[in-house]
Amino acid sequence: CLGTMLCGGYIERVGRRKFLLLSAAGMACSHIAMAVYFSQTPCDEREHLHAGYHQSEHSTSLEYAWSCRKREYLAWASLMSFIACFSLGMGAIPWVLTTEVFPTYARAYASGLATFTNWVCAYGITAATNNK
Repeated sequence: CLGTMLCGGYIERVGRRKFLLLSAAGMACSHIAMAVYFSQTPCDEREHLHAGYHQSEHSTSLEYAWSCRKREYLAWASLMSFIACFSLGMGAIPWVLTTEVFPTYARAYASGLATFTNWVCAYGITAATNNK
């Protein structure tokens, strides 16, 4: 929400292109960070036993828990930065462009059709990827 408000307030001064490029770069970095997270081996007891964490019983549990916790923070931070970067440019600017592309007499109908198409496609993607 803050990214969208920031974009709305500064879009005319800074320019759409800069916001779109900043948004795309931030989203790419977030994807890379998430890929790093998923490329790591999962935290489980087998890793705990074979990773060399067997000095003492107390340090083992704490070191192992902290190691897994850092991985979880990476996933959380990359997801939050993706959402923030998306709302900064890629989420807000296409809605502004829709009103500028169409002539005045067709603007309301075309914007409504674009919104409807966006939500139908979003529903289709969600329904197709929902694994129950």
